[in-house]
Amino acid sequence: ESFLRAGQQIACVAADDNHNIHSTCGGWVMINADKLDYDTIFNAMENHDMYSSFGPEIKELYIEDDSAYLTFEKGEFALMSTLGRRVSKKIAQNPDGENKVAFNILPTDGYIRFDVVDEKNRRAHTCAYNISDLLKP
Repeated sequence: ESFLRAGQQIACVAADDNHNIHSTCGGWVMINADKLDYDTIFNAMENHDMYSSFGPEIKELYIEDDSAYLTFEKGEFALMSTLGRRVSKKIAQNPDGENKVAFNILPTDGYIRFDVVDEKNRRAHTCAYNISDLLKP
């Protein structure tokens, strides 16, 4: 949050602290790319078209009018955080399956980013998105 509030765009990453077989495959980065080749993958990463996770899955995220819609699986709740420290929480109706929630976006939010949290406090994180890029007049 400190980097984002200072105006620095950062990517979301997840990794494990692999010292033995029991600490392997704890976190991963899911990249939205049309092809599995170097240029396509790195272009998606540079555009922050990805999310990181230690458990929950983000299936869809889109903006329509003044709302952000998030579809996720394996999560107890979802959070939207903003530059102005406004945090919104949506409880999952189906923690073991698919959930779709909506968040109201304000022009003063600066940026928005999302977390999905499961029952073991494992999280999925999106990159931050600038409100000026999302809300078109």
